[in-house]
Amino acid sequence: MKIGGLSEFEVSKISDILNGEGIPFTIEKDVEIEEFNQSSMENNLRHLAPPNISTHILAIAIEDDNFHTLSETAKLKLFDFGITDQMPAPEDFHPYTGNSIHKELVKGPVRMIGFQFKHQLIAGAVLLLVTYLIKKFS
Repeated sequence: MKIGGLSEFEVSKISDILNGEGIPFTIEKDVEIEEFNQSSMENNLRHLAPPNISTHILAIAIEDDNFHTLSETAKLKLFDFGITDQMPAPEDFHPYTGNSIHKELVKGPVRMIGFQFKHQLIAGAVLLLVTYLIKKFS
């Protein structure tokens, strides 16, 4: 089992848990993350979006047989990092409705666009008034 995309802090905490249980493991660079970072740098379009680069490039490799010998408390501690050997139950999955994420993303900006437009109208009216007054008294 390979656990990748880890920061130094996460590696130290997970290492402490595994060392406490006497589980052999190796710490290495996560090759997949490095390849993704390299691909992102090569194919970036800075005028559209900056490259997506992860700084969490460490991985821990554990033998599958050794992972099954962990105590339940150690498995619960590892679960805090999202590490488990259990499949999620079907009730943990929720169907994607398609509207909820998009609706939350645009909820704030919709209000902000109206707020800014009102200020643009006021600023435009003030600018027209100032221009009128300057032309009238010049």
